[in-house]
Amino acid sequence: MTETTATAHVSITGVARVDPRTKDLVKRLKPGEIAVINHRDLDRVAGEGLAAAQVSAVINASPAISGRYPNGGPKRVAEAGIAMVDAVGTAIMSELSDGDTITIEDGRILRDGVEICRGEMLDLEQVEAKMELARDAIGNELESFAVNTLEYVEKEARLLFEPIVVPEIRTKFERRHVLIVVRGHDYKEDLRALRTYIVEFHPILVGVDGGADALLDM
Repeated sequence: MTETTATAHVSITGVARVDPRTKDLVKRLKPGEIAVINHRDLDRVAGEGLAAAQVSAVINASPAISGRYPNGGPKRVAEAGIAMVDAVGTAIMSELSDGDTITIEDGRILRDGVEICRGEMLDLEQVEAKMELARDAIGNELESFAVNTLEYVEKEARLLFEPIVVPEIRTKFERRHVLIVVRGHDYKEDLRALRTYIVEFHPILVGVDGGADALLDM
């Protein structure tokens, strides 16, 4: 990986790692590689994962901040000093192969000297400006969420109020501690802080989505 910067100019060359699921990609990223994702409204947990991987750049096929709400992922990436090329278009996910060597030149993505797409370069200042606009729009987003929720309740009321059928499981929960792990802010740090409790009380561990991955990594 090579990198040169001068004022607003950005030039980065590195190996591309491509995956539409950011949470899967961060597990195999190596320092200096270029993460290619398709993650609209990049969340804080994903941003922290990309920053921890020490990639040289993040190329996002979708807008990292759509403006619907102030999501924290892009700020985490920018604060880590990682270059971001935003909203380059979804074609890049099929255009690039995992392991391709690519170059970023001021928002242009090149392979073998040929431009394959381009997007908007985002630095910390631009991210914070977009976040401020998103904060101003949060009222509209909450109103839309409320309307959608009421429409869902109206259409799916039967599913909400009918008795829930719980599948039979072999694990016995009665009189046992249960620890439910959900992917969220600082969830890995929280899990590490509970290590002594887990060793002492042997709770049943229930992983939800990305929380299950964290349990497997313990």
